Amino acid sequence: MTNVREEVVRPPVALVCIVCDGEEFTEKWPGLLSCNSCGFLTADVQTFGTDFSALYGHDYFHGDEYHDYIAEKRITQRSFGLRMKKLEQFLRSDRHRKLVEIGSAYGFFLDFVKERFPSAIGVDVAVDAVAYAQDQGLDVRLGDFPDMPFDSSFDVVCMWDTIEHLPHPEQHLARAAELTEPGALLTITTGDLGSVMARFRGRRWRLIHPPTHLHYFSEDTLTKILARHGFRVVHSSYCGGYRSLEFAANFILNVRWKKPALYRVVQRTGLLRFAPYVNLGDIRYIIAERI
Repeated sequence: MTNVREEVVRPPVALVCIVCDGEEFTEKWPGLLSCNSCGFLTADVQTFGTDFSALYGHDYFHGDEYHDYIAEKRITQRSFGLRMKKLEQFLRSDRHRKLVEIGSAYGFFLDFVKERFPSAIGVDVAVDAVAYAQDQGLDVRLGDFPDMPFDSSFDVVCMWDTIEHLPHPEQHLARAAELTEPGALLTITTGDLGSVMARFRGRRWRLIHPPTHLHYFSEDTLTKILARHGFRVVHSSYCGGYRSLEFAANFILNVRWKKPALYRVVQRTGLLRFAPYVNLGDIRYIIAERI
């Protein structure tokens, strides 16, 4: 029988859990370390390198992760409509007027809500995506949110499918706390490591793919890290969205299975033009309030 203490991993560079300050980790899967205290799962950054902004170039959005991100704008905005419908239940028109989106990509969400908020700013490290959004007349800024200066505070901070990509999400949450006052709202969507789907699939869970996904939260660990930075969860649910079958086929057949010929066969059937609503019960939608 293996001694549990012998399984503890101590990375060459000291690693401290961003959720609970734990210092002992176990390698759950290759390159992925699980905190022995709280179960938070994080990538061993040393395994995957550190130039993460380079991952999100033109090819990431056009052929690698996505088939054609821009072509799916309407589908993406339909999903944003579902998220906004829930968020509207917590918004006050006299209180929540200035929004910032961390990880705004091509600005599809900002374009969707620009009439709803008098001020809507986006931030991203993807050069091509930021340039595209700026060309559409959107206020999207290139750079890393924790280091970026702003002229005023914010009432709403959005991180749609973003926190798992960030090398240091705790720095983004700390900066969000600095730039908000009590009553401001923070929204996060991310994969839920504690979901039935994630536990059933294990290492084969569709959202386990470092180095683009570096951090894997459960509802519990996400609630704890938000509390550490001054945010109280007021809503938690599983959210679905409209998913292009083109996206799904590209990701599974090209990205995961490396079967481009099979992908082309499926593409010729014409079925990939559909975009059904999908909710697999493994994407957590959190709305938190600044306290």
